[in-house]
Amino acid sequence: TKPFDTRELLARIRTNLRRLEVEYRNNVESDINKDLQRHLLAIMFSDMKNYSKKMNRDEHLGLKLLQDHNKIMKESIEKFKGRIVEIIGDAFLAAFESATDCLNCCILIQEKFSDYNSEKPKHEKIKVIIGVHVGDVIEFEGKLKGDALNIAARIQQIAEPGTIYASESFYLTVKGKTNTEFRKLKTFELKNMKGEIDIYIV
Repeated sequence: TKPFDTRELLARIRTNLRRLEVEYRNNVESDINKDLQRHLLAIMFSDMKNYSKKMNRDEHLGLKLLQDHNKIMKESIEKFKGRIVEIIGDAFLAAFESATDCLNCCILIQEKFSDYNSEKPKHEKIKVIIGVHVGDVIEFEGKLKGDALNIAARIQQIAEPGTIYASESFYLTVKGKTNTEFRKLKTFELKNMKGEIDIYIV
């Protein structure tokens, strides 16, 4: 009612704006949470060693090797019910509901490339590096996000060609469920990751 008290009017406006802001934020968070799904998954990240050098040396050969590489990777991942999350050039990011399926897939991949390389000259051999991790993953709008993917990628970066490196969480998940032997390497500090992580080699 008149006469208006300017300070009271501004106070009421601010109160209503704050209330509307809170309601809007809650509605947005509610919508996002509806689309968010969390999964505990086994993550595999692989990369082909020296692929860029092969492409620079011989593009035709490089494309042929990439085609053979991708065929082996896709067939192996599909065989063990894995989900290809992303293919980045010669790198594969895949997720598995089962850590043992992930492990068996990785072993099959390295065995297939070993057989492939046995019949090829040195410059045509395909050496693959694999890192695996088990962690909590967020699925949002059909895509997977989260630290678990980054950790698997970082583990892959420190692995040697032809090997499978695993985080401690992956090792503990499959321990007692497989005859595959693991050997503890050492504790690593992964790039852009907080803290240190114990790494095992299959």
